[in-house]
Amino acid sequence: MSLLKSERKIYKISELAQALNQSLEKEFSEIWVQGEISGFKRHSGGHYFFSLKDEKAKIQAVMFRFQALYLKFTPEHGLEVRVRGRLSFYEQRGEIRLIADFMEPVGIGALQLAFEQLKARLEKEGLFALERKKPMPEFPKRIAIITSLTGAVIKDMRRVLKEMQAKLEIVIIPSRVQGEGAEFDLAKAIELANLPELATPLNKPALDLIVLARGGGSLEDLWAFNTEFLAQAISRSKIPIISAVGHEGDWTIADFVADLRAPTPTAGAQIIAQAQLDKISRLNQLETNLKKLITQALLIRGESLRKFFYLGFQLRGQLKSIGKELSHLTQQLGYGLNTGFRRKRESFWLISQALYQLSPLILVQKNEQGVSRLEAGLKERIKTKLYENQERVSHFAGRLQTLSPLATLSRGYSIAKRKLDGQVIKTEQEVELGEIVELILGQGELETRVQQKREKNRLEKKLEN
Repeated sequence: MSLLKSERKIYKISELAQALNQSLEKEFSEIWVQGEISGFKRHSGGHYFFSLKDEKAKIQAVMFRFQALYLKFTPEHGLEVRVRGRLSFYEQRGEIRLIADFMEPVGIGALQLAFEQLKARLEKEGLFALERKKPMPEFPKRIAIITSLTGAVIKDMRRVLKEMQAKLEIVIIPSRVQGEGAEFDLAKAIELANLPELATPLNKPALDLIVLARGGGSLEDLWAFNTEFLAQAISRSKIPIISAVGHEGDWTIADFVADLRAPTPTAGAQIIAQAQLDKISRLNQLETNLKKLITQALLIRGESLRKFFYLGFQLRGQLKSIGKELSHLTQQLGYGLNTGFRRKRESFWLISQALYQLSPLILVQKNEQGVSRLEAGLKERIKTKLYENQERVSHFAGRLQTLSPLATLSRGYSIAKRKLDGQVIKTEQEVELGEIVELILGQGELETRVQQKREKNRLEKKLEN
């Protein structure tokens, strides 16, 4: 009985916990576990706490901050993952935990999952919204290209711009485009392009456009363009940004945030050059249309001037005809008034004779005196009316004559025009010595050559004297 009692080993709880921990860490120092994440929590210190489970069991797990920093994706509830780590007994709670030092998603790469997660989050925040994108400049004059100086990208873009005869100034801002921390270099380059010293320098055009350019590569190679840090820098830029990264099938977070996506760096250069070519073509078309309009306007003005002079000759003939008609009407008016007067006088004479036959002699004499007075008054009124009508006719004829441009010419004046373009000459400065000048006279035209010019004419000199 005493022998049995001496062989019994009694452990304290802490000793048992320590023994379990040593055994687990020795037996399970590095294991791989696959399961579904459940109850994921991110501690304020950066640690990840979660459970891994399958359809039959569950185990608690933790990934400390230092290892969590190297994950390319964010663990989330329900995600199937493979975890590498070691087993440890957590003495305070009396439970076994998996201490994870690496994690990868099952069925999809970590980088691809991180890409999808970041894309969904930034889209929800509105960084991809069309309404926040800035319009492209219609005629860029000065652009900044952010890329590596060691690659072929910048050479290809310069070649395309030169072949398409783009007229613009290129500012190269060198930056790393691959590797750890490349996203910080790219973001700093965008901030540099937005500084007033570069964006709006003195005596130079403002910076119209920024191009992020990089050649093709794997998802890992392009990862700097799939980071939130660079996405936020692109969204803060006041200058429009074109993302020209990778090959045509490559899509990055920068492509979604940028104001315009170009499939390749070469395509980005073509887009910029084409914008200039389209604007120049439009300006050339407008210039052609403007020349046509000016030519048509000049032809219409010339035709109007020709019709004006033709109308002047017609008006001169019409005025002569009107003058003859007025003279004829004046004669008819005088003839009509004289005839009427004679008829009235004859009528009065007949009446007086009748009255003389029918009335006493005294009454007849009185009537004859009254008739004589009426006759005198009638004559005076007829003469006055005739004079007024003649004055009105003369007045209207004078006004018609005054309004005629030929009246001015008929008084000895003339109109001088340059033969070269038909422009009316108003001052001696508008012609040169030896130039041919056309003179339009009251009758006919003359062509003469300028042999001498004077600043003042004779009438001006007389007025000054």
